[in-house]
Amino acid sequence: MIPYKLAMLKTQALFSKVPDSRMENQRLPVNVSDDHDHTVPPTAYVTASSSLTNELNVSINISFNEPCTGGGGFGCSSVNACNLLVYGDGQVIPSSLITLQPGLRYSLLVGLSSTFQYGRAILVMDKSFCTDTAGNKFIRMENSSFVVHFG
Repeated sequence: MIPYKLAMLKTQALFSKVPDSRMENQRLPVNVSDDHDHTVPPTAYVTASSSLTNELNVSINISFNEPCTGGGGFGCSSVNACNLLVYGDGQVIPSSLITLQPGLRYSLLVGLSSTFQYGRAILVMDKSFCTDTAGNKFIRMENSSFVVHFG
């Protein structure tokens, strides 16, 4: 009888080191609709195909880290009512706004000045213009601006 108990102990010890395959791919449930603990604010990344161009118009891509639709979300209905601000020798072309993925990804053109031989346009996201589903206000990060040089 002792060899049987010894064999059982060895078998238990062996199987205690092997993960239970039924639990291997199990994950704890996450309640994604519970926004009470969600404190990460939305932000956006502004990019262009190049920071140096000779073109009169440059295509700008705006990508949010999460949907930012509260408070109206991202918009650009006119040069003076656009959540992408342009400082320097250029301005947004509101009619070029394309929604690539609602609440997350947008594309639009910025027209660069033809008056000057060379210059730059500084593109910056507006401040606090939208919120995520938890009510966190949009904040600018390092990648929320982009400088385009032309000439």
